[in-house]
Formats: sequence, structure tokens, C-alpha cells
Amino acid sequence: MFKPKRLDGRSTTDVVIDLIKGDGSPGDVFEYESIIHALNIGSSRDYSVVDARNAVIRSKSRLSREHQRAVRNIPNLGYKIAAASEHREIAIKHKTRSDRQLSKGVQILRGVKWDEMDPESKHAHEGTLMIMSELHERQQWIERRVKKIESIIGKINCPA
Repeated sequence: MFKPKRLDGRSTTDVVIDLIKGDGSPGDVFEYESIIHALNIGSSRDYSVVDARNAVIRSKSRLSREHQRAVRNIPNLGYKIAAASEHREIAIKHKTRSDRQLSKGVQILRGVKWDEMDPESKHAHEGTLMIMSELHERQQWIERRVKKIESIIGKINCPA
């Protein structure tokens, strides 16, 4: 049977969201100690920095969706509430990471010893490779197209 770890029944994610949405404004920093303190209130256990990080990471999508907030990690200190103007930069960072991860995934799929696979695994692997390769190619094509469009718009806005 499920037994809540906190007297009020809230999850660690709920605690972090309540802390940030209630007390936070862009630029405010929530140090690990304050996050841990909030997590420990009414809890049957003691939380660590790792627990605090995990709770913040789990809360990010709800903070964005429900409260239009994003947080940035400040190494060895805690998290800062990002200003609205910083959300684009955060999103671009995620997109860049996504591009790298997709590229690595395709590379791993291509770098396999085919003769070590049974026919069913080989067939599944080939299908996954085709799908991921096409996804990667389309993502690169879109990126090139967007850069070209941005260049044209830039020339229109700022003629030489």
C-alpha cells in the first residue's frame, strides 16, 4: 500500500512548484539548502542535494506548462528563475542537445556488427536505423532552410 512520505501528501515535485511559483520572481535564486529545507518540512525523511536536483528536474515541465516559469541551474548553488527573455536561449540549448543526441544515436545504430545479430534483431535494427536516419536528415534540412530564410529576412531588414 502507498504511504505518503509527507504529512500533507504532496510530492517533492509539488513542493518545488509551490516554492518557486509562490515566492519566485525572475532572477530569484533558490539555493539547494532552501529547496532541501522546503522538502524536509513535514516529511518522514531527510532530503539531500541530489534529491533536491531530481525534484527540480521533475518539476520543470509543470512549471513551464502551468506557471510559465523556467529555471536555470547555477552549479554548486541551486536554481535561478529565468526571465521570460531567457526562455528562448534555454530552448535553443535543449534543441542543440537534441541534435547531438540524435546524431549520436544514428552513429551507434550504424556502428553495429551485423553478423552478431539474428535475422529478427537485424530487421528491427535496420528499421530503427532507417527511421532515425530520416529524422536526422529532415532535422538538418529544416535547420538549413531556417538559416536561409533568416538570412533573407536579415538582408531585407538591414540592406547593405
